[in-house]
Amino acid sequence: MNKQQNEQLLLRGQVQAFQTKFAGLQTESEGLLSSRSRLLIELEEANARAQQLEADLRDAETLRRKLHNQVQELKGNIRVFCRVRPPLGELFAVLMAMSLNDGYSCRKRYRRRPSHN
Repeated sequence: MNKQQNEQLLLRGQVQAFQTKFAGLQTESEGLLSSRSRLLIELEEANARAQQLEADLRDAETLRRKLHNQVQELKGNIRVFCRVRPPLGELFAVLMAMSLNDGYSCRKRYRRRPSHN
């Protein structure tokens, strides 16, 4: 009987060790499930934030394109407004010297455009 009692005690010790290990694994499993749930929520929030940032980026890019086109149009308008055309006919102006007396007038000298025969 002594041998059977020893085996019974050994088996009870093993059962108790397995139960303790099982309880520890169960607690760990619950912790992992909790972490998984938290991580899934964080992932959903990150995805929502990414979508919002992409929408903001699209809006900003649209505004940038609109402003760029407006700047290009204004540059063209300035170029047209400031365009200097030579006089009609055979005469054209060549600026020879500026009169610094009044600061506003300039003397222009006209000469005939060379003919290309």
